[in-house]
Amino acid sequence: MVEKTGIDSKLDKGRRSGLNCHGKPHDETNHLILVVDDDEDLRESFAGVLEDAGYEAASAGNGREALDFLRSSPPPCLVLLDLMMPVMDGLSFITEKEADSELANIPVVVITAAAGSRLRSIAPRPVLPNH
Repeated sequence: MVEKTGIDSKLDKGRRSGLNCHGKPHDETNHLILVVDDDEDLRESFAGVLEDAGYEAASAGNGREALDFLRSSPPPCLVLLDLMMPVMDGLSFITEKEADSELANIPVVVITAAAGSRLRSIAPRPVLPNH
């Protein structure tokens, strides 16, 4: 038997609690996580882990596709976002999402291989919502 550690165990804990990403009871529209990455294998891997943990996963191959999804679908409780993508990169996605009052409150977690000043330009320190 494989012991779950790291993200797997944290996702399982969230699912077992019966709460969604916002700390509210699960319903049919509020446990969706949008995975945005141009690497199809990574998107599928993230989606698989999320689905195994009881979440729904949607995916987009770039920031433009992600914005189109957000504007045409019920809002996800979280966006997992790569920075380096074609068509529209992660920084441009964040800028446009934040400028849209309908989308601005959707939390984003950056998942990227980028390092250095590009990341510091997004958030100089961790940002946590007020509870």
